[in-house]
Amino acid sequence: MALQAVLNQVEGAIYKWTRPRPPRLGVAVPRSPPGTGILFHTNMQTIRYSLSPKVWVLVTGAGIAGTMAGQNFAHAVLLSKNPPNPPRYREKPPVRHPHTLDEDEDED
Repeated sequence: MALQAVLNQVEGAIYKWTRPRPPRLGVAVPRSPPGTGILFHTNMQTIRYSLSPKVWVLVTGAGIAGTMAGQNFAHAVLLSKNPPNPPRYREKPPVRHPHTLDEDEDED
């Protein structure tokens, strides 16, 4: 019975030192002094570069419109066009099926 209690204590001590822990960043988390409200209020954390919602919508919309215009330009001007399909004559069947293998390739 006493041996089991000692083993339980040893297992608890081993788990205490080997359990997964969050990574330490090296800086202690600041605590606010008693009697104070918020430690870092928003007046201390002003945003350096901020866009108003109207400007943000304009910039984002211009980016999306430019992307779509560039895509349409690339498809219309830069990429090659596919040639038209040859005409089909339903009345006259082909000499051979277009997907059959050539006999010359099999003789090698």
